[in-house]
Amino acid sequence: RTRVLTQTPVAAASEQHGIPVVKANRLGPVTDDILGLGADLGVVVAYGGLIREPLLSGPRLGWVNLHFSLLPRWRGAAPVQHAIIAGDTETGAAVFRLVPELDAGDVYATLRRAIGARETAGHLLEALAESGADLLATVVDGLVTGWHEPGASQPLRVPVRRAPYPGRGHSQHRPHACMSGGLRLLLIALGLAALLALLLAAAALALALAQRFLALP
Repeated sequence: RTRVLTQTPVAAASEQHGIPVVKANRLGPVTDDILGLGADLGVVVAYGGLIREPLLSGPRLGWVNLHFSLLPRWRGAAPVQHAIIAGDTETGAAVFRLVPELDAGDVYATLRRAIGARETAGHLLEALAESGADLLATVVDGLVTGWHEPGASQPLRVPVRRAPYPGRGHSQHRPHACMSGGLRLLLIALGLAALLALLLAAAALALALAQRFLALP
């Protein structure tokens, strides 16, 4: 609001502890910079894009992503919001290995959470950010100690339901398509509020992860 460029909590904590920070809007221009760090493992959270070669095979242990759904259900964008729209009674989080296809890698671990009758996407994302951080840290520890061989990962071979990107007329996932204009505006406002909640939850999760891993000996 003050139009002052502010660092993310992760960037601020990293620079405070002397950890290199690579800032970019796209991975392509900074691929060499990331590979040059020589990381053993790449970790992303709620990452909706594809990490391509040579970056994908750069880290020795590969890449993992924390995704807020019970994969293979609701691959893609806005999985929590689409779980609520679809009337799901349960959601969760999954940590999986990144492969060339979207959200299709081997799932290392999951957690489940019931969806309350009055819960919003913001409530669920805040809760999943907290529990997901612990799940992700457990998987990272397990990969380092060798409880799962990264090379054994295989793509999921089961039917999936992909969450459509907002704004792309997927009427089968939009039960409000024939609603009145006023109600549609209300749903749009709720969607924007959910998006803001997602951004806040992602920032909280990033800060929690940074504090956890920086506290390791």
